[in-house]
Amino acid sequence: MNPHSRVFDMAEWEEKLDRIIKQRSCLSFMSNSKWRRFFTLLAQPELQLSQGIWKLVDSENTFRFPFPEPTEIDGGYFLEPAGASPFKRIEWVEIADKVIPFGWENIPTKHKIQDTSKVLEQLNKEGHFEIEKTSTGLRVYGYR
Repeated sequence: MNPHSRVFDMAEWEEKLDRIIKQRSCLSFMSNSKWRRFFTLLAQPELQLSQGIWKLVDSENTFRFPFPEPTEIDGGYFLEPAGASPFKRIEWVEIADKVIPFGWENIPTKHKIQDTSKVLEQLNKEGHFEIEKTSTGLRVYGYR
C-alpha cells in the first residue's frame, strides 16, 4: 500500500467540522431538515435558479456551485463538485442576483439575472431562516 494514499473517512471529517464550528463559537440556524426544505424550495421551476455562492466552514474561500436537486440532498448530505458533503459544512449560501457561468466571468452579456425577490417571498412563507440581503443577493446562514 502506498504510504501517501489514504482512505477517506467521512466520520473523521465530520468530527473535524464539528471542532471548527465549536472553535468559532457559531450560532447554528439550520438543521438537516431545514437545509432540505431550503434546497427543495430553490428547486421550484418557477424560480429559475441555477447558481449560488457558497461559504463552507472549512474554507476561507467562497465557491460558485449550482444548487442541488432535491434528489441530491438525502440523508444530511448535498452533492458538490468534489463529492458528497454534510449540510453542517455550509456556513452560508447566497442566492446571487446575477449568475456568472464558468468560463464567462469577463463576458457580462453571458451573465443572467436571478429574481431574488421571489425567493425571499417563498423563504418567508416556508419558515424561519436567517436571511440577510447583501449587495449581491440573499444570504441564508447555517452559522453566524
